Amino acid sequence: MGDGVIYPSVFFVEGQGDRIPIVPPRRKPHTRQCSPGQLVLAVLVSLALVGVAVEGYYLLRLQGVLGQVPAHAAAEALAEKVIQERMLQAEKPAAHLIGSENTTKGGKALLWESTKDWAFVRGLGYEEGALVCHQPGHYYVYSVVQLRAVPEACAVTSATHRVYKTTPRYPRPLPLLQRLLAPHCGSGNHSLWAHGSALGGLVHLTPHDRLYVDVKPRHLLQVRDGTRSVFGAFML
Repeated sequence: MGDGVIYPSVFFVEGQGDRIPIVPPRRKPHTRQCSPGQLVLAVLVSLALVGVAVEGYYLLRLQGVLGQVPAHAAAEALAEKVIQERMLQAEKPAAHLIGSENTTKGGKALLWESTKDWAFVRGLGYEEGALVCHQPGHYYVYSVVQLRAVPEACAVTSATHRVYKTTPRYPRPLPLLQRLLAPHCGSGNHSLWAHGSALGGLVHLTPHDRLYVDVKPRHLLQVRDGTRSVFGAFML
């Protein structure tokens, strides 16, 4: 037979033709095969499970290594960050000027020492007693002066300490900070008037703006050692 079905042999026994047993045909067992797509999917799932297991193993190892890192490593990282921030701040414009023998010999502005001892100028200009802005921004400006009334100046009734700004956008100097003082002389040289004046404030500067300090009357100003009268600014 060409259909693949095996038929049983049939025997005819005489006298029993009416009771021939009928046996159903037997079929060949059918084996089910996996398709190529299912096989590839099974391989991919197996690889994914292996990858998850390997990743978990390395994470556990990394956690153990981090637990053994000494505490000073974190401190070193923090110190390095602080140093980098300080370096960035050091690049900002700043200046600190100190008094000199020529401080009171300027015109509208007091003259200062910009390179001697601890005086310096960085990122700003210095011209004839004035600090010149090159980079726009907010600056903290300060000035400290020491005033002292000598015997021949006891007739002075008032003194002023001011910080001015000049700008190309305005024709006249603008007073930014100021203080009014009242000298007082007692009897004898041991009761002469002496007073310190400190000014400081936040200002916004644009390129070509200039800052300078003036004190009136100037003969009251003390600039003996470069610490009694100073002037400076730094960018925030």
